[in-house]
Amino acid sequence: YKTDYLFLRKYGVEKAYIYLPDGTVVLRFHNPERFGDILNVKNDIAIKYFSQILAGKKLVGNIKVLIPFEYARNILKRSFPNKEYLFLVNNKYLTFKEFKGYIQTELHPDFY
Repeated sequence: YKTDYLFLRKYGVEKAYIYLPDGTVVLRFHNPERFGDILNVKNDIAIKYFSQILAGKKLVGNIKVLIPFEYARNILKRSFPNKEYLFLVNNKYLTFKEFKGYIQTELHPDFY
């Protein structure tokens, strides 16, 4: 899978995981030597793509791919140079550590 991961890196994919339904990591494409622990990607400020791996109707694993927010933002800036792109995030999806990188919006106190 290394070749596939290197291909995806060209398109902004920073991290990719395959993990079991209980969260146990089977493969970190970006760090294949580290596995067997429980996946915790709450602190990643990124656009996350998620897909299930099914055997029939039974869930046997998951795939998660992360693209850093700044990568997507830079593509938008290059495509539309006179615009600024920001995203709203509900605070229930943020951990305490993540609040450092966010500014509370004036629209509503629950959004950053």
